[in-house]
Amino acid sequence: MLRRLHAGPEFSGLLLDVCCFLKGLSDVERDRGWPARSGKVVLQLALDRLVRHYGLGAHVRGPARAEIRTWVAPDTALETAE
Repeated sequence: MLRRLHAGPEFSGLLLDVCCFLKGLSDVERDRGWPARSGKVVLQLALDRLVRHYGLGAHVRGPARAEIRTWVAPDTALETAE
């Protein structure tokens, strides 16, 4: 679960709603009384904060440079779609 320490109290609720509870941005905006299309901007800020916290900024410079991260064991073979 996301901790308030990582995203901050201003973003953690939004991240939980969108990423964990799978609420749509329009639902979040309506529930919080935000203007239309403002959820997208706030979500981007929240995700940027997580990227900075976890030190992923250097790895997020395009598909060719992005590192693939998985939860599988190191000796597990992964199939790739071509």
